[in-house]
Amino acid sequence: MKNKFNAKKCEADGYSFDSKKEMNYYLSHLKPRLQSGEISDLELQPCYTLHPGFKDFLGRKRIAITYTPDFKYYDKVDKQWVIVDVKGFRTDVYKIKLKLFLKLLPENTIFIEA
Repeated sequence: MKNKFNAKKCEADGYSFDSKKEMNYYLSHLKPRLQSGEISDLELQPCYTLHPGFKDFLGRKRIAITYTPDFKYYDKVDKQWVIVDVKGFRTDVYKIKLKLFLKLLPENTIFIEA
């Protein structure tokens, strides 16, 4: 299945990835570090709420604004959480959500755009 940016869903090691680029990042960067024990607690597609849902002044339900990067893991060497978003194309919506997310980024956490 293709998405609007021609990325094809892929699978490796029982994980489903939204693109070949995302899968290759896992296989080349994360899997070896997982196997060596350098990183732990790998999570795919963690979801963060940037703004909660609400009802507007007319009573209409407005859904929450969320940001879903590709990976989250704990780096045992650097003793910090790492969040990775593998991007082929940076949309305007992505740029806005990233700014909001970086403002809310917890301490002891770094963000990598690959």
